[in-house]
Amino acid sequence: SSSLNPTTNVTTTTISFVASPGTGIQPIFISVYDTKFPLNFQYHPPTISDYTTLLISGGPLTIFGSNFGTSPSVINVTVGTSPCNNIRSVTHTSLVCTASPPRVLPDGVVPLVMYVDGQINTNPFYIEFTKT
Repeated sequence: SSSLNPTTNVTTTTISFVASPGTGIQPIFISVYDTKFPLNFQYHPPTISDYTTLLISGGPLTIFGSNFGTSPSVINVTVGTSPCNNIRSVTHTSLVCTASPPRVLPDGVVPLVMYVDGQINTNPFYIEFTKT
């Protein structure tokens, strides 16, 4: 019996399928007759493309990009060395979090880092605080 979705293509050397949305590295099993072969399927890591203005006093920050997933429990965001807490309104392409004021007044830009289900954003991304 097959539990593959209708868009699965199987040849003698290749198995192609469309994976449902997800994050991280997930186990999959391929069964050939009575033998199961465990494999790991790795989703694309998060990518950050833009953000909303962030005041030096901290506050809400909206981050835009891709591959964020939809579960705040597997997301960790830092702005410089400070965590961005209360992650909410999560879609695969945006999220909102509450940034703390920076511990040290930034001189220019600080890194914006996102981990989603153990995977770090692949593109280095920097954020600038606004004083007003």
